[in-house]
Amino acid sequence: MIKKLVGLIAVLALTVPVLAQTPIGAGNAFDMEELVRLGRGEVHNAQFTPDGANIIVGSSVGVWVYDATALDTVAEPALAPTADEAEIVALSPDGEMILVAQSDIVQVWVGGEIVLEADTDSFITAIEVSPDSSVVVTGHSDDTVKIWPDPTADPIVAEGHGNDPNDIAFSPDGSIIASGSDDDTVRLWDATDGTELAVVEAGSDINVLEFVPDGSAIVTGDDNGVMSVWDAASGELLMAFEEAAHTQAIRAIAVSPDGTLVATGSWDDDIRVWDISSMEQRSVGSGEDAEAWIQPEKGDITDLEFSPDGSALLAVGQDEFVGLFDIESRGVLSEAVGHTDGMQALAFNPDSSLLTFSDDDGDVWIWEVGSDAEITEIPHIEEIGTFSGDNEIGLLYSPDGSYIVVESSFDVTQIDAVTGETINVLDGEPFANSLAISPDSSLIAYAGSDGLFVFSAESGLIVAQISTHTLRANHLAFNADQTLIATASDDGTVRIYGLPE
Repeated sequence: MIKKLVGLIAVLALTVPVLAQTPIGAGNAFDMEELVRLGRGEVHNAQFTPDGANIIVGSSVGVWVYDATALDTVAEPALAPTADEAEIVALSPDGEMILVAQSDIVQVWVGGEIVLEADTDSFITAIEVSPDSSVVVTGHSDDTVKIWPDPTADPIVAEGHGNDPNDIAFSPDGSIIASGSDDDTVRLWDATDGTELAVVEAGSDINVLEFVPDGSAIVTGDDNGVMSVWDAASGELLMAFEEAAHTQAIRAIAVSPDGTLVATGSWDDDIRVWDISSMEQRSVGSGEDAEAWIQPEKGDITDLEFSPDGSALLAVGQDEFVGLFDIESRGVLSEAVGHTDGMQALAFNPDSSLLTFSDDDGDVWIWEVGSDAEITEIPHIEEIGTFSGDNEIGLLYSPDGSYIVVESSFDVTQIDAVTGETINVLDGEPFANSLAISPDSSLIAYAGSDGLFVFSAESGLIVAQISTHTLRANHLAFNADQTLIATASDDGTVRIYGLPE
């Protein structure tokens, strides 16, 4: 089924674009469409397929399917785009389903197609699938755990937590659901009817948890940076690895397939791997208890998973990092390229042969206009500001000098540059994040949470509105011959719009 999934969505991988040659004007702007997407977006989580052949990555623009042996490929992998961020992605153990959580919506994908979409009524904080792939469980911001034996019917609602459940796990036999919460507890639920079976008082917010493969114990990571092991039947604390604790909260945890190792990732940027077979308070491969197993220097570690054969560790970092580490050597086997943080500025060069843009991490990217979707990174440029007048908020003169566009108090107003009289008040979105005027002064455009808005400077009427970003658009720019408009977004991508050829 995974091969079927990859085959169905591989057609969405970008090829060399055919860019527009026709200038955009008030008469044809309505016909614009997205021609190119640049950047792979922000990374949320990652998971191996059951056979270990692929890696599924949830991102701000959709779900990516990587070849696990070619994670570092420069060419884009297959992408299944989503209308909103793919905030949490979970793969069923049989490989038949991908579940995608977007705010309070959960989607079930089979073969790359959405076969079911359910509104859960509250923000989804965690999602998991039972070992036999028959039951879905979700955690929610209303402090509940919802069990979905039949996704088309109302869920079983399990109540008892006093705060958000941050993570959920099934026991290996699928009979018990464990949830860890900001209320300092781990709660065990009957997976068939949602009955609360036990409450473990953990003494700190539980951010992540997992059962060991034989179901005898639960491992947790808490806000104090401590990894603990609990008896799954009695709730008794078996071991708290306090002497070598992380210096900040643990945000990711994984158990090796043979149950001997536990990996933890933290906001202190460290990954640690623990030998729990002997319950020794040591980090595997470290000379001292307090030494990190590996320091990727890729920001806060937000997700971890062992490969199915236990030889590698998949890690996700907040600095848009997706990488594979070898368990024995601790070396990086491969790292995904092209994932990008929220965009904050962009500009075409004078002859429109290059588009340059920057993200929130201070990285600068360059795209050769008309080439494929590959972008070149210039890393670690700090405090990137606005590139040009096209990205300014506040006031812009039209290139022909005849009018001024002003953004103030949630209005965008066009003013005669000579008389000072109001020509038009542009009626689109209440708040404009960025303004731009076309080179021939005939169009006024702005970007906002609902995408790109384009107005006729003569009539003040809206002539185009496009929204293909999953998050708000922050910046925009026209190219010199007015055939393209580029927008940059919090979703970590740049979209290029123009008239189809």
